[in-house]
Amino acid sequence: MEPIERRSDTRSMLIAATPAQVFAAMSDPARVARWWGPDGFTNTIHQFDFSPGGTWLLTMHGPDGTDYPNESRFTRLAPGELFEIEHFSAHHYLLTIALRPCEHGTQIDWRQTFDTVEHYEHIAQFVAGANEQNLQRLRAEVLGVEHEIRHSMYIHAPMAPIMDALMREEHIQKWWTKECHVADGKGRFSWSAHGWAVELDMAQDSAACQVIWKCTRSNMQNTHAWEGTTITFTLHPDGGGTRVEFSQTGYRQSPCLDVCTQGWGYFLGVSLKQYQEIGKGIPYPEMLDTSAEQAQKRTTP
Repeated sequence: MEPIERRSDTRSMLIAATPAQVFAAMSDPARVARWWGPDGFTNTIHQFDFSPGGTWLLTMHGPDGTDYPNESRFTRLAPGELFEIEHFSAHHYLLTIALRPCEHGTQIDWRQTFDTVEHYEHIAQFVAGANEQNLQRLRAEVLGVEHEIRHSMYIHAPMAPIMDALMREEHIQKWWTKECHVADGKGRFSWSAHGWAVELDMAQDSAACQVIWKCTRSNMQNTHAWEGTTITFTLHPDGGGTRVEFSQTGYRQSPCLDVCTQGWGYFLGVSLKQYQEIGKGIPYPEMLDTSAEQAQKRTTP
């Protein structure tokens, strides 16, 4: 057998949490689905028998929409200490994740071992990047820092048509994105030039004057920060129009937080507002054309 060091990708990371807290994020399938895999991937877990010898079946969904079925077996498990699987699909390997308490939290030692040096060297570059991203996503899940986006705007229009504009496909495509499909309380929204897509469960509470969207799947800004967030629109009569209070809560720390805050400011405070007040919003991709025209004007003598 070739030396294990020559056919393994090994790396370490410090997480400012106890071993028990780290292990909790590794033993709960709902949480594993949020952090497993490299950036841009989402997961559907079909079976998660979390015990030695237990089966783990999942489908990883790539950023380009490709599905990757995965089958693994839990080999060794020790709460707060060890997580190990044998992976069978496509690439056969043993993944061992050891947890050690230290002064500032938990030291994670990650080792992915392949059968041969040749196999490992063939994919070593990809594996190195993917494992580092996986560890970063695990750390974000363990720390669980949540943020929120909030906006408040006045729209000179009644509440009823604004409610419709937040729930019906033919209206949403006129202020947010033209690439949308809404049916049976579920919506899929895309920004194809960027490769982004968002899936939402959508509900209307007329008594509370609220529209609530829950994000079930997203690669917005090439991150998973939207997944698990709740987007709420609360409407109040305000003079001759409507005050719209917007929030997106449960947002995990992400480089896209500031960008999305600005994006919502535009789509709500400019595009939705214009759509309701003058009948013409500026949804994606029309807003790209508008931005290009403005840039051209700024650079034209």
